[in-house]
Amino acid sequence: MMRRNRQGRGRRGIVLVEAAVVYPVLLTLLLGTFVLGLGIFRYHQVTYLACEAARWASVRGKEFQAEAKQPAPTSATMLQFARDKAVGMDATALTGELLMTSSTATVTLRYQWVPEAYLPAVTFRSTATSPISY
Repeated sequence: MMRRNRQGRGRRGIVLVEAAVVYPVLLTLLLGTFVLGLGIFRYHQVTYLACEAARWASVRGKEFQAEAKQPAPTSATMLQFARDKAVGMDATALTGELLMTSSTATVTLRYQWVPEAYLPAVTFRSTATSPISY
């Protein structure tokens, strides 16, 4: 013959109360982790774009201009190059400048990222310098 445990009777519905406390916290942590991961990805993407744009500008120095009969790269052409490589980003939120000297090409990019969780916007900034090689 089985006996019923009478001690558990007063705890009826406690799982519902515990779930009401734990689930929102768990969901907030998961959403926060997801948004933080996206933010880190965007930051790395801006850094990558700055490095690629600096490399792109560095191979378009005076020798390239003379041989290819092409104009010197400008901030607008560099920015268009970076925007073409900005996959999955809002390309209109990407801004930047190009500074060319006789020996280096320096690119500074800024990206206004609006997190997906109704948080305030964050501006990522990255600067890359590459020696003129052509």
